[in-house]
Amino acid sequence: MAYQDRSRPARWLDRLPPARPRALLGGLGLAVALLAGCLWTGSAAAPTATPAAPLTPAEATARLGQTVTVRFVVACTERLLGQETLLLSPVCAYQSPYFRVVVPPAVLADLERQVGPVPERGLVGLTIEVRGVMRIQGGWYELVVERADDLRLARRRR
Repeated sequence: MAYQDRSRPARWLDRLPPARPRALLGGLGLAVALLAGCLWTGSAAAPTATPAAPLTPAEATARLGQTVTVRFVVACTERLLGQETLLLSPVCAYQSPYFRVVVPPAVLADLERQVGPVPERGLVGLTIEVRGVMRIQGGWYELVVERADDLRLARRRR
């Protein structure tokens, strides 16, 4: 058994053969330099997201589960029975694809401040831009408005 000097605490470098510490430190230095370089260039070269052009309702129905922005002229509005939820549609007749925007009560209050106390009348004929996740619910392609910022009045009446 080899003699160990216990007058000073053992260091991990002392346990390695004499030729290894320098190689180990050199490799460790290289790894740190590479990591620092990757982090530095990664933050500087991060791509910026460009907003995608708004889709039509027909184009949006092909993107189930994705976050999309849809622009259309509101042709029909409807309140769900017994609820404060507003539905907006680009067509009034039941035509394929069955697409609608669901405006929940939390967002409806803000929308009433923008277009008046009866948004059902104030929105018909307006071009709107809506952002949200496309889903299918009961045979309808739906875009549910999560926040008031996700529904914008793009233009006044056509």
